[in-house]
Amino acid sequence: MSSEVTSRATPTPTYLGLEPKVLLLIAVCSLPFFLDSLIPTLMGPLAAPIAQSLSLTGTELGAVFSANLVGQCAGLLLIPLLTRRLGHRQIILWTTLGFGLSQTLTILVADRDTLVASRFITGVFLGGALPSCVAAVTQGSPVARRGLATMLLFTAFGLGGAAAGFLASLFLQGDDWRLAFAYTGGACLIAVLVCWRWLEEPPAEQEDIAAGSGPDQGKRLIDIVSPPLLQGTLLLWLMFICALTIFYCLSSWLPKMLVDIGRSPRLAAYAVGSYTSGGVISGLLIGPLIDRFGAHRVLSLFFALSALLLFSIGQSMDSASDWSLLIQLATCGFFMLGGYGGLNVVLAGYYPAELRAVGVGWAKSIGRLGTVLPPIVIGHILSQGVKAEGIVSAFAVPSLLVMGALLLIRRDRLR
Repeated sequence: MSSEVTSRATPTPTYLGLEPKVLLLIAVCSLPFFLDSLIPTLMGPLAAPIAQSLSLTGTELGAVFSANLVGQCAGLLLIPLLTRRLGHRQIILWTTLGFGLSQTLTILVADRDTLVASRFITGVFLGGALPSCVAAVTQGSPVARRGLATMLLFTAFGLGGAAAGFLASLFLQGDDWRLAFAYTGGACLIAVLVCWRWLEEPPAEQEDIAAGSGPDQGKRLIDIVSPPLLQGTLLLWLMFICALTIFYCLSSWLPKMLVDIGRSPRLAAYAVGSYTSGGVISGLLIGPLIDRFGAHRVLSLFFALSALLLFSIGQSMDSASDWSLLIQLATCGFFMLGGYGGLNVVLAGYYPAELRAVGVGWAKSIGRLGTVLPPIVIGHILSQGVKAEGIVSAFAVPSLLVMGALLLIRRDRLR
């Protein structure tokens, strides 16, 4: 009598429903994502010593901030076109190497023009890395856990912004800011080695092929800017322009404005870290709130509270105690940055599946393009003697515009 031996495969261990290879993919992609947030945010807390070292005016400093944003827009639009030829792994490797080298070479800048050129080049590679990191994690994760995987990736992005403020506080004396660029550039090169060793090309999906730049891409663009989607598309573009303007302008200009009104450079650096840290915490909590109460209701409340906090911070930034100011900024970051993360839920849910990739891509691109001029405008009006308190309080207006746009889109969908 022969005995049958049934071999049962040992179940693959999981954490949060994700297999080890998926967790490794998220961890590796989180490195360039973390640096992709840390590098541009680092410029804000270091703006005061950089301006003093290179004798930059407020208008010239605004041009430096905008150069990075212009570079990110260019990279976001152009580098993904190479994905079909190179694949996401090669894109991540080369873009991380690119912004790492550019960040390191920034230690050599001697005037405004070379600093603007350095920030633009760095921005091109920063913008080019983001889409491939998101796509690699999305494609490599099981469908049922893609939301969680993406949330973990964006948590790394938030941590990078939070770390920038606290890291900058160590390099505020004289020309020490050059060391900050050298160290972060070196960290990027280490990240390249980690990605080269452990990052694998994710499997291609039919959805990604359909989302590519095929012959009907132009028709899809026409569809999202035609009725019945036109109104929602314009409202979504407005929301991303407003939300990104608040984020980038505060990250860039808030430390310099705090120093100008007499706050210590160290507190100014901590301010950015506190603001972004609040967003990291919110990013972990907003998902369940949206699932329970609906995205439009939760996000409308978040941006309404953000407007109140931004106005309050502006009115008290020269008189509040250090701890009070940092707590207000952390709370504002909780609602503002958490709300921005939640806008992606509204964005993805607005378009039908065949138009989703085009709608998401254009909303994010238009949002970044809309942030190019505000840093220059802020630098100019500061040079004209406008008080920083009024500028920060004025950020309540774009926050209220986002709230209004959310309510209009909700009404449109109910119809």
